[in-house]
Formats: sequence, structure tokens, C-alpha cells
Amino acid sequence: MFEFFDKKKKPVDPDNSNFHEIHINMENIEKQMDDLMKDMMSSQNVQPGKPNFFSVSIKIDKNGNKTIKKSNDVPQDTQNSQEQMLKFNEPLSDVHDLKNKFSVIADLQGMTEKDVKINVEKEHILTINANDGQRSFAKKVELPSLIDEKSLKANFKNGILEITLNKKK
Repeated sequence: MFEFFDKKKKPVDPDNSNFHEIHINMENIEKQMDDLMKDMMSSQNVQPGKPNFFSVSIKIDKNGNKTIKKSNDVPQDTQNSQEQMLKFNEPLSDVHDLKNKFSVIADLQGMTEKDVKINVEKEHILTINANDGQRSFAKKVELPSLIDEKSLKANFKNGILEITLNKKK
């Protein structure tokens, strides 16, 4: 349990403070993460005493509801190869749901524009892959509505990829 303090470092009752909602949200996230870790550790691919690699997705919808789940972004060949695991990275990314379009920003530090490949699958899944021969990045982004693949615009500068896609009408 988290302890909240006021400016004078005195304990504050979380049920009677402005932090109550934050406290409840943090407890919910902590429980979801615990459940997720138990699920991943019980998977058949876990090898005790060896490195294990998992990818986690945290999503917050327009209403502020949070979902934490195991992501399917991990390439299957990384499950049993430590060398492969060290080469694989899921880039930090952010999705902005704007009025008529989506903006997706991904951090692909060390890559150049020619290293990056972008694809759209099933009209709502954006895949980003980057490989410079030494490192690779892979990310699948499920967008909440259908997108117009032809509207895809990408800008890559200083290792930051920004993609915009119009929503289908």
C-alpha cells in the first residue's frame, strides 16, 4: 500500500484526500500487473534460471480506463535465444486519437529512415519494424477504429518516427 504525505510529511488518509482516485488506480494497475506476471510465469515458454522476455502493453482509453496485457509483439524466435533477445527492442511509442486521424510516435534511436518499414494490416493494425543489422525494433499498434491506409504519412527525424493516418469515414 502506498503512503501519501502532505507538505509537512504527515501521513494522509488516502480515503479522505485528493489522492484517493490516484491511490485506487495505482492499486488496480498493481493488481493487473501481478495477474499478468503470474500468467506469463505459468506459460510453457518460461525457463527457470534463464532470461525470459515478455512484452507488455498498457492502454488508457478516452474514459481513463486502463488495460494491461501481454503484448504479442515479441517475435517467436526470441523466446529461446539470449542473443536474439538482446537484439530485439520494442520502441517506446505513443498514440494520439485526434478528431479525424491518429498520430503514432515511436522512438527508434540509432536507426535511419532506410532502416524503417511501416505496414498496415486489417485496416486497423499498424506495424513498425526497424533493423540496422545490429539492432532491431518491432511494434504492433492496434488502433481503435479503421484507418485509410492511403493517407499514411511518415516523418523520421533524429530517431523519432511520427506517423499520421486518417480515420476511415
